[in-house]
Amino acid sequence: MKLSITLPSLFPDLLSRAIASIHEHTAHLDHEILVVSPFEASGPNVRWIPEDQPRGNCHAHNEAARHATGDLVLAMCDDHAPMARWADEFLAFFTEREKGHEIYVCGLNIHCGPVGTAFGIYYPYFPVLRRRSIERIGGYYRPQFAAHFGDVDLGMRIWRSGGRCEYCYDARIAPIRDETSNAPESPHKSQAKYRDMETFLREWRPIYGEDWGPCENIRDFNLDIPGRFFKDFLVDHTIYDNRPAFRDKVMAFYKTLPNDSIMRW
Repeated sequence: MKLSITLPSLFPDLLSRAIASIHEHTAHLDHEILVVSPFEASGPNVRWIPEDQPRGNCHAHNEAARHATGDLVLAMCDDHAPMARWADEFLAFFTEREKGHEIYVCGLNIHCGPVGTAFGIYYPYFPVLRRRSIERIGGYYRPQFAAHFGDVDLGMRIWRSGGRCEYCYDARIAPIRDETSNAPESPHKSQAKYRDMETFLREWRPIYGEDWGPCENIRDFNLDIPGRFFKDFLVDHTIYDNRPAFRDKVMAFYKTLPNDSIMRW
């Protein structure tokens, strides 16, 4: 089974680290790394897709997916690195868990990080899905989003199409945190936060959030579940509790933490 990894980047140092880590832990698998960037990228299994005018990571992921030749497509970012056995774990999980589902996606585990939900419904931060599923849900990361909510929107489209999103705990990636990770935030990312949120809410609030009250802040509806609380929320490898009471349950758990920095945007 061939894997296509979509990997946008504006920062050569971060990209180099990410690619090196992918090579280290994925060399034994048939894979391609589809890099979308304004600078040239090369190396084993790397396919460079030039981007003269950056338009945000959602557009870049989508452009990479258009060039994908693998059976599976996986979204990666340049400030995270795969950990040992990451691909073996999600491939085994995906192969077993997709049985009986025409449309299916699994998400990776950010080491020591949270699980994402919107309106009480799980969506994968780093999704893995078949190319045919991308076609059936109307595309990969949609270009109406610039730098945020592309993954959330993809998850909602999976569920809305009768598919299923699940979380693969053992397929782990880790944030890159050292001197190479101090690159400034992309202008698209910093400027598009609330515009992307409004775009998401216009489409999905009438479907999944009618009873959720005002959604003026991202944490009114987009709630991260910290790793220590997974067992209290995950049911059969996913979360699907589309009730406003879900938000109250999450916030009650957060009150037990020493700080709530993970809930800020």
